[in-house]
Amino acid sequence: MRVPKSRNPRSTSGQQRINNRDGRKLTGSQFLIALSAVVLLCYFAVTTYIVVNDAKYNKNLLDDATIYEDAFKKIHPGNKDGDVQKVMSNDSGRAGNDKDEGIGKDEGDVQKKEVIHVNTSNAEADPEANTAKDAVDVDSKKQQSEETVNVSIPETKEEDTRNYQLKAFIEPINQDDWKIKPLPARKGTASSLTEQTFERIACSTLPEQWPTSEETAPTNKDPFLPWIHDVFPSADGQYIQFVAQNKRRCQSGTRKADIKKFMQPNIALFQHVPVTRVVPIANRKAEDEDRADADTSTGTGTDTRYRISSHEEADPDGIETRFICRFKPSMEETLSVHNMNYDYHTVRKAYKATFTEEGLDNHMIWTSQLLFKCPVPKALQEQVRLGSTVMNDFATQFVDLVPIRTPPRYGSPTTYLPPRLYSDGNTWDPKKEWGDNHLLPKIEDSGRWENIPICKPSLMTYPDQGSIDQNDKEAIETHDTTVARQSNKDMKKKLIACAWTSSSFQTRGGKTTVSDGDQRLLQWLEFNKMVGVDHVYIYDNSGAFSDTNSLKPVTDLFPGFATRIHWPAKVCNNRPGNGDNKGERSSQYAAAMSCHLRFGAHSDWLMAADTDEYMSPMGDFNDLKTLLNKVEKEKINVLNWKSKRSKPRLQYFK
Repeated sequence: MRVPKSRNPRSTSGQQRINNRDGRKLTGSQFLIALSAVVLLCYFAVTTYIVVNDAKYNKNLLDDATIYEDAFKKIHPGNKDGDVQKVMSNDSGRAGNDKDEGIGKDEGDVQKKEVIHVNTSNAEADPEANTAKDAVDVDSKKQQSEETVNVSIPETKEEDTRNYQLKAFIEPINQDDWKIKPLPARKGTASSLTEQTFERIACSTLPEQWPTSEETAPTNKDPFLPWIHDVFPSADGQYIQFVAQNKRRCQSGTRKADIKKFMQPNIALFQHVPVTRVVPIANRKAEDEDRADADTSTGTGTDTRYRISSHEEADPDGIETRFICRFKPSMEETLSVHNMNYDYHTVRKAYKATFTEEGLDNHMIWTSQLLFKCPVPKALQEQVRLGSTVMNDFATQFVDLVPIRTPPRYGSPTTYLPPRLYSDGNTWDPKKEWGDNHLLPKIEDSGRWENIPICKPSLMTYPDQGSIDQNDKEAIETHDTTVARQSNKDMKKKLIACAWTSSSFQTRGGKTTVSDGDQRLLQWLEFNKMVGVDHVYIYDNSGAFSDTNSLKPVTDLFPGFATRIHWPAKVCNNRPGNGDNKGERSSQYAAAMSCHLRFGAHSDWLMAADTDEYMSPMGDFNDLKTLLNKVEKEKINVLNWKSKRSKPRLQYFK
């Protein structure tokens, strides 16, 4: 008789062994119950993480009802809640240096690209940019070239400027008026405005003193006041450039509908409004009478009023404007110009709308920065160009910024484009929307920024060789004269670089804390110096985290090569760039534009990069300048750099 072979337990399948450990086999229903339990546990774990993470990054902010104190109540004329505040000289906050979303990234981009931009001194070369000649009369290049080489700074009479402290006048807003057609003229008076006063701002510390924080920014009370991060004159003295941010982007989640509705005026500032002067300019000062009588680009604050008009009726410098610029102490007025037409940019990007009423437009990165400039009155331009309007690091000339308050335009970006950009006609009727005689209030009755200091051109404020002792008047005058002469001759560097970084930071969503920012910057500066970068501008965001940490010890190791700009403005929303309530890297974006507009005109090429990104020349090129010389011959103006892991260039190692 044959004896059967004994069953070998090892021959049993793994699944059977697992199920038979307790002597029983799981039924189908038991398996589904167990699987459901696991799914529920995962759901609760993810939900708990989201709730905790959301609380973690909102615990340092004031309650919404406090930050946006007027967002949840109807504002009536004459309401004067809110005390006069003093700006904090060192705003602290959160920032990051994560690379998930960068300047110029469009929706749908899969891989981040590093871009080197070519720069020219004429920013208006693009057809969507406003031409300078519409705002002020400029001297021809021939006249500039004939200027004597021996530039001398005219003596400036010292004035008591203590009364010119930076202020914000907050005007009540009633969005219910927007529903009325045509839009009613505002009837408020100076008594209905709330005054907010800030500390006197020194020119060398303007970016760090400017009130950008949630606690001090007047934009949270009056969103028609732009959320300014930087302001400076152009090198030729013809414009005062403003770099502001779109504050509605800071709170984009579905639960932030009330805030987004309240902040709608902030996006209206991106859209132009045509205006015409309705009171002739009269009684010019005796010393101005010998100027051309046809110069109507400026007026005096006592005799000029403005009416919202159509493109056809508008003054030449008022066809595309949004702010009245009043210069002090002369009280001359000019009209602002945007650096670009944002609606036209949307057309070129093939998007259906520049803004949506629901605020679901954070993916359109070009609406992050509000860039505009005030034309400087002709009589003041030379003083601004030479830096002679600043004494002992404080301005003696100022500008008031008065927004023209109309609601935002939603819908197609071609709805109301200026004639120079769109010849097919507009579907938006200004007479229906604004009426035939919509007169703007007097400046003294209008909400506004007041006494914004007019400092020196950027290369005078931030010398290449490092800071100059403010008590050494001779050294300052020598330096400023040299810079003015070089700017006039259009002497440029070949390649400069901009970086926004800090000694420590948290990546998006607080996933990682990076504490070796100093070491990263040191290595990055050494590398860029070796590959041919002429100069680097470091926007130091360490102050957003700490009152003591700074990258100055690192930049001081590179005199003449690295310039540090103290930039403590915080990121308004450091959440990831996806999901509800998308993050907004306001501080980083503003720093990038500040660097581009301050220093880009002084270099043929500008490189924007983070300190963990190395623009390494490849192939036959051992330095970046040789590469740039080659691509210039091919008429290439922009280079895209692919970000990837790569082998080290051994020749750059000691």
